[in-house]
Formats: sequence, structure tokens, C-alpha cells
Amino acid sequence: MAAEAAKATAQAAVLFADISGSTQLYVQVGDTTARSIIGKALEYLAGVTKEFKGTVIKTIGDEVMCRFPSADHAFDAAVEMQRRLKQNSGEISDKVRVGIRIGFQWGEVVEQDGDVFGDAVNVAARVASVAKRDQIVTTEQTVQVATGSRQGMAREFDRVALKGRVGEVVLCLLDWDEEADATKMRTVMPAGPAAQVQAKLKVSFAEQSLLLFTEGKSLTMGRSAEASLVVASTFASRLHAKVVMRRGRFVLADESTNGTYILPGGVGSAAPEVFIKREEYLLPPKGVISLGQSCTAADAKLIQFGLAEG
Repeated sequence: MAAEAAKATAQAAVLFADISGSTQLYVQVGDTTARSIIGKALEYLAGVTKEFKGTVIKTIGDEVMCRFPSADHAFDAAVEMQRRLKQNSGEISDKVRVGIRIGFQWGEVVEQDGDVFGDAVNVAARVASVAKRDQIVTTEQTVQVATGSRQGMAREFDRVALKGRVGEVVLCLLDWDEEADATKMRTVMPAGPAAQVQAKLKVSFAEQSLLLFTEGKSLTMGRSAEASLVVASTFASRLHAKVVMRRGRFVLADESTNGTYILPGGVGSAAPEVFIKREEYLLPPKGVISLGQSCTAADAKLIQFGLAEG
């Protein structure tokens, strides 16, 4: 009962900031110096967090997780974090310039015992993983609730599928450094093919026939009963490969021991057979797949695939 009473739901902005290239830093300057540099950088991040009415929830290694009362506070804190580390690089280290990457999200969180959980936390962590050194990344959803000139700083640059969400999440990059030589993105990316025409992929084997049409979702194949498409073959791994829909296209990812063979166009096609192992392949409009052995083998168990109409 006490644990339940400690829970509270609220709207908040969650921000993750971590030191870019910290692993290489340890190699470059040694463990003791690297720990000192990272510690000083994290102190700067914590100081900025407090200045913008935020709270440091936790520090994990070279990463800090913060909570802010509004999207505006998170915007301003993220920009100041980048600027502060750039301007004070010499005070942090005279050997290297420490860079950070930041991701944040506004949404509903659950607060309990000084920690925060929920969708906003999960999205913020995913967004932060997309950011590169010296970048600030957030979502269109967060930009829309920001006020003043902040929205003008955001430029759409990608769309990603997130676990547990239908469709794609629009990512925005903040133009925080006016002196940077990096090219500014002033145009909005066009929607992927999925937003224009509903793409569907039909995959069939024996009496099984499945349709894949949801962005970010996957269809697995292998000899395990847990696979979406069960292929009883001694050459196939339990979960051998999967097809994932990304931006309206279908990508085959091999996760097997023996690899996966693809024959674009299907049996009788003049196209060369493709072999992948622990890698990905953009599927053509139609063809056949064989798990663990060539599509031309006499006993090959062929999986048919092709774009479906409607």
C-alpha cells in the first residue's frame, strides 16, 4: 500500500544527455583522467538542469537523466547544455573537447520514489540513442507544445518506428549552434511511401499465408512453432529471419546460422540469387526465399513473397 501511494502520474519533459565517445576517451587519456573529465562534464549538465528548474533523476555512467516541468524548460536546458560544454571545453579538459548528445520528450510519466517511468521516458531514451555528438533531438509531438521561437529551431529530419506505437514517430533536430558549419536542414522530409500508398507484403509457405502492412512490425520465419511462418527444415534455425516494414519498404534480416537465400523475381527468373548472413536485404517487389540452402536446391522449401494490391 505504501509503494502504491508513492506513485503519481504527471506531465513532464524527460531528457537524456550522455558523453559522446566516452569509451574512446578512456583509451585515449586513461581511466583516471577520463573519469575526471566525465565527472566535470556531468557537473555542468547537472548545474544547467537546476538553472532551468529541472531535477536530475539519476546519473548512469556517462549519462544523466533529467526531468523538467515543461517542454520549454527542456528545450532551453538542452540548448544551454550544448553551449555551456562548447564554451567551457578548456575548463573540463585541456586534452580533448568533450561532446554530448541529447534527446528529450514531453509526455505522461509515473513518478515513484524519486524516479520516473512511462512512455515519455521510453521515447526520450530512444530519441537520445538517435542523436549524434553535438546534436539535440526531440519529437514532433514535443515541438508542438513548445512556445515562442523554440518551434522555429526544430527541423524534421527522420521518422522511426518505436516499439509499442503504431506508425512512425517524427524526429526533429534542433539548430542550436548558429556558428556550426554543419548544413542546416530547412526542408521537411516527405512522408515515406507508407503515408502515400498503403504497402502490403504477402508471404506464403505451404498452407500458411501472411500479410505484413504495419510500419515497424515484423514477420518472423523459422522452424520454431513461435515463428510467424513455420518452416520445417533441418537447414533452418529456430528463428531464422524476419521481415520488417520500414518507411513503407520491406527489409529481410537474417539472424541464422546458415544464412538466407533470396531469388528476386521467383523461380525461372534470370536474376542472380542473393545470399545474406547476419545482415539485411531490401526485398524486391516479388521473389522467393529459402532458409539455410539455395533456392535452386532440389529439396529447397521455398517461401513466396510479393507486394499485394489494395
